[in-house]
Amino acid sequence: MKISDASILVVDDEDFSLSVVSNMLKDLGVKRVFQARDGNQALETLNNEAKGASCVISDFNMPRMNGLTLLRNIRDGATALDKNLGFAMLTGVSDANLVRSAIQLSVDAFLMKPVSKDQLGERLETILAGHHEETIPHTVALGDASDVQKVLVKDIKENMIIAEDLMMKENLVLEAGVRLSPRLIQQLRDLDALFGPLDPIVVKV
Repeated sequence: MKISDASILVVDDEDFSLSVVSNMLKDLGVKRVFQARDGNQALETLNNEAKGASCVISDFNMPRMNGLTLLRNIRDGATALDKNLGFAMLTGVSDANLVRSAIQLSVDAFLMKPVSKDQLGERLETILAGHHEETIPHTVALGDASDVQKVLVKDIKENMIIAEDLMMKENLVLEAGVRLSPRLIQQLRDLDALFGPLDPIVVKV
């Protein structure tokens, strides 16, 4: 899908951030931009005037319903919305617990505040291109320890398997045995770029 054909919902309780991201989307050519100020209002909007939206760009920290709960509601099928709806998490903190939970719920991208127009456009293009997979990362048995190596995030490839638990600030992000999908690879590259370089990842190839 082209950006100009997309329908995007921006969710943020801060008026300034809501306005900035919405205007960036319009500058990128998005013709249908909707707004909500928390997760509850976002669900109402998605079920009414923004029905059939292509993507949600949501802040994490909001009153009433935060971005993670909004994502969980969509992915768990608690609403009539498409469970694979594109979803980018906008955050001002590098919270490892948030990261882990969002990855488990198949967030499509992480965006660090203040987001730039170029970064927003790049992530949006990736989301709209669509790598919609199962909502739980696929885990396999590791078997023997052969073909295990350390690789930088930029060098990870699809179908590599995480061979040692992946930690971020002493918090577990991905468990050993998770097979890397295109979506997970994009998530890890986002984390590497936004929250500081990750240590080399131990993978089985």
